[in-house]
Amino acid sequence: MYNIFNPWRNYRTLLESKFLKEVHTLGYLEKRFYPGVESILQGYSEDSDYMQDENYLIWNYQNESLTDELNKFTFVKETQTPFNLKHLKFTREPVDVGSFNFGDLGDTRVNHYMVKTNNSSEFILGELEEFGDIRHFIDQCYSSANEMGLDPDNRYAYLTIDQMQVNAGKSQRESGWHIDGMQGTEVPEKKNADFQFIWADRTPTRFCTMTFNMEGVDEAVHNIFRWVGKQVDENLCYYLKANEIYLMNAYHVHTAVRTTKPVFRRFARLSFTNTPITSVRMTKNPAIEYNYQIGTTTGAIPSHLKERKK
Repeated sequence: MYNIFNPWRNYRTLLESKFLKEVHTLGYLEKRFYPGVESILQGYSEDSDYMQDENYLIWNYQNESLTDELNKFTFVKETQTPFNLKHLKFTREPVDVGSFNFGDLGDTRVNHYMVKTNNSSEFILGELEEFGDIRHFIDQCYSSANEMGLDPDNRYAYLTIDQMQVNAGKSQRESGWHIDGMQGTEVPEKKNADFQFIWADRTPTRFCTMTFNMEGVDEAVHNIFRWVGKQVDENLCYYLKANEIYLMNAYHVHTAVRTTKPVFRRFARLSFTNTPITSVRMTKNPAIEYNYQIGTTTGAIPSHLKERKK
């Protein structure tokens, strides 16, 4: 885990502070990545709720109000700036958008199904239009994105609906710690970070709030998922709630969860991105005219990438 105390110049004063003696869990960020973050601290008590110097901020993560405000503020900043793996050094958690329940979806299963191009605010569901709850899900996500100032209109939007029987000891989605929206060497000029809304009716996704050491990482050399996975502290991870929509971005480390008994699980995701998805694994929406060539990549992690050096 990344040592959040190392960057502080006045290390001794930091460790002797009343603040650190009274709090149990800390949030951490580097202020240069989040200009204007000081505005969130107004109304909170320094050396009681937080400590800062000119470069860094730590706060009492158990202060739910302050944590929620900082989490939403940093989320917006991260999606308004080009993808940068150094954001993984900072604490975060997905945003709870609200409860939702899907009705009958038939046997629908689609993967990265485009529902909106990057030059339109219109969502085109095509053959999925008959399922009204899919439209309701998209509307709730889109409304939340606009309320947070995430500018969804200038991004592609892709829908994933997955529903299937999952055997005991297995996971429906990708098992293993990872991030969604990784921009590797295939995106030499980094775009603003992706954001995604996710939902599941049971066995919800597990997330980490911890900081990660990203010193020495090279996206052309290292498998980023294994890099962060080797650092995960299970004590700093938690499960989402079932039947809730959550908003995450490209820096939320998470994993699918293995079931303890056979279950029929339903999962939904609506992704907003500036990087068009070209994988052969995507489901084509025949009602949309794609403004780029699809089916040109495998969607697999390059096999030459190495695990993190010990």
